[in-house]
Amino acid sequence: MANPAAFASTLTARSTALSVDAAAAIVRQHWSLTPRSVTRLATERDDSFRLDIGDGARAVLKIAHPADPAAAVDAQLTVLADLAAHSPALPVSRVLPTRDGAARAIVDSPDGPRLARMLSWLEGEPWNTRPRSAAELRTFGTTQATLAHAVAAAGTRLPAALAPAPTPWNLLEIDSAESASGAIDDAALRTLARAVLADARTRIHSRLAALPRVLAHNDAHGENVLVAPPGAGPGLRVTGLLDFGDMTLTPRVADLAVAASYAGGVANPADPEFAGNHSAWAPAAALVGGAAAHWATLGEPLSDTERALIAPLVLLRLAQRAALNSAVAAANAERAAYASRNLARLRVELETLTAHPAPDELGAAP
Repeated sequence: MANPAAFASTLTARSTALSVDAAAAIVRQHWSLTPRSVTRLATERDDSFRLDIGDGARAVLKIAHPADPAAAVDAQLTVLADLAAHSPALPVSRVLPTRDGAARAIVDSPDGPRLARMLSWLEGEPWNTRPRSAAELRTFGTTQATLAHAVAAAGTRLPAALAPAPTPWNLLEIDSAESASGAIDDAALRTLARAVLADARTRIHSRLAALPRVLAHNDAHGENVLVAPPGAGPGLRVTGLLDFGDMTLTPRVADLAVAASYAGGVANPADPEFAGNHSAWAPAAALVGGAAAHWATLGEPLSDTERALIAPLVLLRLAQRAALNSAVAAANAERAAYASRNLARLRVELETLTAHPAPDELGAAP
C-alpha cells in the first residue's frame, strides 16, 4: 500500500476558491468565449462552473486543484477522447479545445498555476434525486458494466506516462481510510467504520489484491449519473456519466462494488422486490445483477471469487467514504458542508447492512 500520510496531505490540501469573475476571464482568454452567465457548481476538490454561452448552449469549466499533477488531468482528458472515439454511444462529456487547439490551459491563481479544461454540458437530472426501482437499478448495472468495459479498454491505450497515481479512493488502499478514520466525529459511525476496515484488511484484502487490475472510473454514485426526467420515456435513460477524477487501477469488481454501494440510498420502498428478509441488500443486488448479466454477454462473466467479494467491498466503500470525507471536512472549512453532507446517511446504511447478511445474489464472502 502507498503511504497513508502522503495520501492524507494530498486529499486534504486546501486551495483558494476562484470567483465566477475569474472563471469568466479564463474562458475569455483561453477559449475566446464571453459567457452570458457563470454559475459555480458544488464540488469537493476542483473549482467547477456552468457556463451559459448563448442560444441555449452550455459548457462546464473545471479548474483542477493546485495539488493535482498535470498527468492526472491529462489522463482524464485522454480517456474522454478515447471514449468519444471508441465508445461514442456512452453519454460522457466531450473535450472542448482552447482557442489554440489544446485540451487544457494553464491559468494563474492565488495558489500558483492550475490547469483548466472545458467540457460539453450534459443535460439531465442527478439520479440521486428520485427513488429507484429494482428494474432501474438493473438497467444502470448494465450501463455501469458498459462504462467499466470501455474505460478498461481505454486504459490499455493510455500512455504509460499518464498511468494514474495511487489514490486513497481505491478500495485497495485500506491504510489510507484507517489513517483518516480518526477524523470521524460521530462516535458510532467511527466505531462502525473502523470495524469494517479491520474486517476488510483481514478477510478480503489479499484476495482483492490478487485480482487483475484495470483502469476504472471508480465513482459511479448518483450525483455523477444524470438521467432523463420522469415521463421522458419508458424505463431508465442515462444521459450523463460524470467525473473521471477518481480513476484508478483496481480490480473490476471493486469498481462494481463502488457503484453498488450507492444503490440503497434512495431505493423505492414501494417496489415489491425490495420487501422481504434481505431487503437491505436488495438494491445493491439488483444493480450487481444487471452488471453481471452484461459482463456475461461480453464473454467475461464475474468469477466466484469476484462475487464473493462484492458484499464486503460495498461495506468497505461506505466505511472509506465516512473516513475520507470526514478528513476532508476537518481540514477544509470551506468544503466541509459538501464533504460531510452524506455522513448521517452513511451511518444508517452501515448499521442496516451490517445487521443483515448479504443474499446469495451478491455472493456473500465465506
